[in-house]
Amino acid sequence: MTTKKIITMLMGCMAAFTFVACNSDDEPARLTPAEIAQRYDVIKGVHDGMMVYALSGEGTSNYKTDTLDVKIDMYSDSAFVIKNIPPKAFTVNLPDGDLKTAMVNAQPVDLKCVYGFMPSTQIQFLLNPSTMEYHLTYGDKPHKVRVAFYINNYSSYGLWDSRKNLMYMQMVVAGVFEDDSNTNKLSKNQVGLMFYTKKK
Repeated sequence: MTTKKIITMLMGCMAAFTFVACNSDDEPARLTPAEIAQRYDVIKGVHDGMMVYALSGEGTSNYKTDTLDVKIDMYSDSAFVIKNIPPKAFTVNLPDGDLKTAMVNAQPVDLKCVYGFMPSTQIQFLLNPSTMEYHLTYGDKPHKVRVAFYINNYSSYGLWDSRKNLMYMQMVVAGVFEDDSNTNKLSKNQVGLMFYTKKK
């Protein structure tokens, strides 16, 4: 499947999620433990698929993306882990320099997330990615690079498509920070990472 088709499919799922999330007049305020267990039973386990991320031209007509194979382990009804995300996925809005070069060439690490199911007829959930840390060496010194995400908002969510047996997720990078500094190294906020995976 081409990256263009993947993005088109994900955009359709995003629109469906937005509609359902806003149209909750006749839905319960919260799910019961039994309803949470039923939803988790559908999506639990390991999922294999693709992550889509920006390469260049974000927000322009020259926007280009790439994909990476990913594995997601939904190991509980409130937490999951995405295996081996390379830091190059977060570099599209970093200025050229030692930090960007080091991130492009660095080894991947896992991303842990917590999530909560939404009261909906579909299986949907809001997700909160944890801050990722990469220990890199550049400029002849060791550095700790942190990648933070937006949390507790509808920009970070997941959706299970029961017809296709696929799960879709989106999360949005809020900032890249160096060592103990709170200065965001991104030139602008980054468009979300998008995932589509199939349960094994």
